[in-house]
Amino acid sequence: FFVIFRFYSFITRVIYACVRSFVMGNNDWKYLRHFNSHEFSDPDRMRLDFLQKLDMARSIADIPFIINSSYRDDDIHSAHATGRAVDIACTDSYTRITIVEALLKVGFSRIGVYPRHVHVDADTQKPQNVLWLGDYSG
Repeated sequence: FFVIFRFYSFITRVIYACVRSFVMGNNDWKYLRHFNSHEFSDPDRMRLDFLQKLDMARSIADIPFIINSSYRDDDIHSAHATGRAVDIACTDSYTRITIVEALLKVGFSRIGVYPRHVHVDADTQKPQNVLWLGDYSG
């Protein structure tokens, strides 16, 4: 009986952790040190596991991460539509390298560097271990 109870307890914890990693609930914001729901365009569609990792990167960088794009569903092929992507504002080289280094340290492997922001996502359906330079041309 004890073995069955321990197994059931373990499975329950695993299922709860998996479900909580899907989308943010109102009480999940307390688990983030540097972000709150007002910084995201559709906060309840953001993924908790992604935001926890982003929060760790923000701690390492020790500079503000200004989110200028988060969840959006205007392009279903975009990582933003999964709730696992943000664009972080930056316009100078120091801020840019600080953000990118922190994102790499916590394990992000999809980073795009643009003139006015750094894109980061955790879309597992796209190529991994990539860093790209983007521009704003069509």
